[in-house]
Amino acid sequence: MSLSFFETHKVRPDANPVHSLTNVRRILVIDYFSDSLEAGDHIISQNLAQFEQLFYVELGGCSRRTFLLRALLAHPTVTSILVGELPDKSMCNNDLSKVICNDQTADCAFSDSYQNYFNQGMRLHRLELLPLRTLDDLLRSKLFPGLREIRMVMGVKPFSSSLLSVVSAAHPTVNEFWLIDDRNLHFLQHTPPFISSFIDECQEQDLNRFFIIERVGPGKAIGQSPYEWYVIGLTLKTTFASKSRLKILNLVSSLFPKLKTLTLNLEDHNATYHINDFATTLGQFVSLRTLFLYGVYKRLNFGSKKLAPSVRVRSMDTFDAMVARAETGTLWYTSRIAREVRVLDMIYIKDSGRERVHRRFKEWRLDGWLYVANGDRETGGKLQRVMSED
Repeated sequence: MSLSFFETHKVRPDANPVHSLTNVRRILVIDYFSDSLEAGDHIISQNLAQFEQLFYVELGGCSRRTFLLRALLAHPTVTSILVGELPDKSMCNNDLSKVICNDQTADCAFSDSYQNYFNQGMRLHRLELLPLRTLDDLLRSKLFPGLREIRMVMGVKPFSSSLLSVVSAAHPTVNEFWLIDDRNLHFLQHTPPFISSFIDECQEQDLNRFFIIERVGPGKAIGQSPYEWYVIGLTLKTTFASKSRLKILNLVSSLFPKLKTLTLNLEDHNATYHINDFATTLGQFVSLRTLFLYGVYKRLNFGSKKLAPSVRVRSMDTFDAMVARAETGTLWYTSRIAREVRVLDMIYIKDSGRERVHRRFKEWRLDGWLYVANGDRETGGKLQRVMSED
C-alpha cells in the first residue's frame, strides 16, 4: 500500500506521519495488495485528524476497506471520496453523499445492484454503456445522480444523435459523451453527425486512408445550452506510412477548435517528423488540456539536439543508456510541445523500442503521466521503465 500527498509528499502508511499534514488538502490512497492492508488502514485512520484541510481522497480497493472508508466519511472537512468499485454492502446503511464511484459498466442487472447505494447519496462520475436493447430507457431513467461522463461502446448499428438530447434532458450534469469504437466496427460504416464535416474534408483530400477514428467525445460547456454539443475529444490511429499526419492534425484543429483531449497513436506509423513541425502543428489546438501520445518518440526527428541520458549509466553503449536517452528525449520533446500548446496541463506517454545488444534483442517500454509547469512550461513526472529481453 502507498499513501501519496498530492501537494507535498509520498510516504508509506507504516512510516511516521510527516510534519505539515495540516496543509495537505488532496490525498491518494493506493492499494498495492499488501498483506498488511488492514494494519495500514488503521494507521492512516488514526492519523486522519492531523489532516485539518483535507477535502479530497482517492481510495483503492474500496470493497475491502470498510474501516478506512467509515473514518473518511466521519472526517469533518472531507467532501469527496473517489472510489473505483462499490463499497461493501454493509455501507448501504451509511450516508454516502461524500462517495463518488468513478467508473462502472451498465448491464441488465445494473439498476438493481446500484439503487441501494444511490439511495444513500452515492454519486457516479462515469458510466460505460454496452450496446443494450434498453439503452434509451436506461438513459431516460433518473438513476445516476451526479453523473458527469458517459462512455458508449459502439456496435454495428448507427449512432442516433437523439441520444444526446435524451441525456441532456435526463442528466443535465453530464458534460461528456464518448463513443468508443476500439474494434473498428462502427466508424468505418457510420459517421456520427458531429464529425461528418471532418470526414468529408478528409475524403476530398484523400486523407481518410491514413487514419482510423477509435474514439470521439462530444461535450458541452457548463452554463451553455444543455442541448448544444461539440467535439471535445478525439482518438486517431495511423494506418499507413504517410507524411499526411500533420495535414490531418491541421484539419482537426480547424474544425474542432474546442477540442480538450487528443490521443495520437503512431505505433503502426513509419513516417518521421521534425519536432519543430510536430510541436507547431499541435500549437494550433488552442483549447487542448490533455494529450495522449502512443509510439511518438520513434517518429520524431530531433535535428541537431543531442540527448544525453538524464541518469548516470556505466557506458554510453549500454542498453540502459538507450533507454535513458529515450526518457530524456521524451521529457525534452513534451516540454517543446507544452511551450507551443499554452493551455496544455498533462501528457500521457506510452512508448516502446527493441534493440539488438550482443546478439540478443532487448525491449524497453516507457509509460506514465507528465505534468506541465505553468511557468517555464517544462514537463515533469515519473515515467515507468520496463526492460526485457528475448
